[in-house]
Amino acid sequence: MKEMFANFRAVRKVRQKPAHKLEDNEFDQKYVADQRELISKAFDAVHTLRMVLKNHPAARKDEVPDYLREAKVWTM
Repeated sequence: MKEMFANFRAVRKVRQKPAHKLEDNEFDQKYVADQRELISKAFDAVHTLRMVLKNHPAARKDEVPDYLREAKVWTM
């Protein structure tokens, strides 16, 4: 859970600066790697949250499809 919240905070922190400031467009290959890492962390956080909610007693009767439970996503 701590990692999930840390990942959500990391995404929010990265998005805050560009959301409130105008900057010229800039291309740098490092943004591709940074974006891939951030997306991977965000996916892990959303997957963890989905599983936490699935394990809530009120949601136990609902089925989670295999593809969501296994979370097989290409990340490289």
